[in-house]
Amino acid sequence: MQPTNEAGDMRSNTIPSANVKMGTRMAHVLVGGAVPVVCCVLLGPAPASAQHAAEANPAMRVVHDEDRDGLPDAFEEELLQRFVPSFMISVGECDGLPAEFLSGSQEPRVVARNGTIYGQVFKSERSAWPGAWVEVHYYHLWGRDCGSLAHALDVEHVSTLVQAEYMRAPPSKWKALYWYAAAHEDTVCDASHGASAETLDAGDGGPTIWISRGKHASFLSEERCRWGCGGDRCDEMIRVPREKVINLGEPGAPLNGAVWIDATAWPMAVKMQSDFSNLVLARLQNAAPGQTVALSGMRQPWQAMILTGGSTAGAVATSNQQTGKAVSVAGTSTGSALATSAEKVGKSLGRTSRGVWNFLRGRK
Repeated sequence: MQPTNEAGDMRSNTIPSANVKMGTRMAHVLVGGAVPVVCCVLLGPAPASAQHAAEANPAMRVVHDEDRDGLPDAFEEELLQRFVPSFMISVGECDGLPAEFLSGSQEPRVVARNGTIYGQVFKSERSAWPGAWVEVHYYHLWGRDCGSLAHALDVEHVSTLVQAEYMRAPPSKWKALYWYAAAHEDTVCDASHGASAETLDAGDGGPTIWISRGKHASFLSEERCRWGCGGDRCDEMIRVPREKVINLGEPGAPLNGAVWIDATAWPMAVKMQSDFSNLVLARLQNAAPGQTVALSGMRQPWQAMILTGGSTAGAVATSNQQTGKAVSVAGTSTGSALATSAEKVGKSLGRTSRGVWNFLRGRK
């Protein structure tokens, strides 16, 4: 059962401290009808549940919630440190390392390529599920995508859904249940996927994340890296030296000077939404033991064609032209019915070609 509001509501601004436990209240009493006397009234000890919560998790005793998400900033920091993954990159990664961005700048400006990881922590409302739920995101941000048709700035991330018996539980009591890896999210080459924490042996800490060379998509295994249709490669991998983990806060309420999260130069704020919809959770829950689940839908035939053809826009364009010619001949030979079919196929392949072109240009 969910704890009472006294011990379970993260938005409570105070926790009984040592002096409150004494239970004293100042009162004015009139003695003889004229002389005010100050005395103390014993109210008894603080409620045991609130006292236990404060002692169990010191981060909850004094609430500083600068990003206004109902979670104390100190608590967020402890969760970020507890579940931070290990990131792997290629020896020949063309942009070096994940970047640190200028604090206080309205626009994202790289100040160092030093392996900085950015984090985000927010409540996950799961009223139908027992216990308390929090979502934790980790962002590896890049100065540029240097894959095919390179572009400036690149936002990539992984996330986890963690659970505890009650919201005031100390960080050591929180367990990861599922992990999500974004790979070319919302593009024609979306290869985003997820797995249970048990599958990844990452219930009490972070998993190993494989970052594709140049394109920077995130993968939960080295083998999975070959599943994308964006020319992903995870070869000659080394561990990213971790410089620091910086809490971003929330869109509209940034922490640590990360005001650039709301900049229109990149889709950063869009990425800071929940990754664990009811549909995603249903697919993860129904997965076989040890299975990693594709969360972008089944690969379409044209996606497989791109993967086989070397992941280039030129391959798709050539296929489009050849298919258009072939269907056009068939249409001429058999009449208007096939001509209509040819037009539809041509439009479909045209949309596919434009989708891959947009992906390679970094519109993701």
